[in-house]
Amino acid sequence: MFNSDSFVEQVVKNGKHSKYFGLKILLSILTVMAGLVIMYYFGPGLLGLFVAPIIIIIGIYLFFLVLSYRELEYEYTLTNGSIEIAGVYKKSKRKEFFHFDFDQVDMIVPADSKRIENEKYDRKSYFGSKQGNDNQIAMLVEIKKHRELIIIEPNERTLAHIKLYARTKCSDI
Repeated sequence: MFNSDSFVEQVVKNGKHSKYFGLKILLSILTVMAGLVIMYYFGPGLLGLFVAPIIIIIGIYLFFLVLSYRELEYEYTLTNGSIEIAGVYKKSKRKEFFHFDFDQVDMIVPADSKRIENEKYDRKSYFGSKQGNDNQIAMLVEIKKHRELIIIEPNERTLAHIKLYARTKCSDI
């Protein structure tokens, strides 16, 4: 049987972590240390037996939570004129960020284009490797009455799919 569905999937590794990564790790370690200090000074009292272990557990949980976000990949799934952008944490947990049709896209331009500077949008979302590659594109999308600027880093096959289904909205790419 003939299948006319057009399907493209691409995975992009998040190359760098946020500028607050070290601060988040330090905060979680300080939380554990605070719990240990409370346990040491208040010993067999209410704080030492009940509150301190809870603070230590929260600090350990925060530490591993921050580390899990370090192993993040972005997945672009394009199917017949729609695009889904999801985050995959530790190669097992998947969270969908956006899902929209190219009918909702106002414009698609290179991420460093001057055309995007004059546009108004509610939020800017970046889903790339943060390596400063030249092949990043910006899509201005209307989702649930909000204008979003979404920046992705497509490969040649993904870009060809975008040009096929949104050719009138693409400029300079």
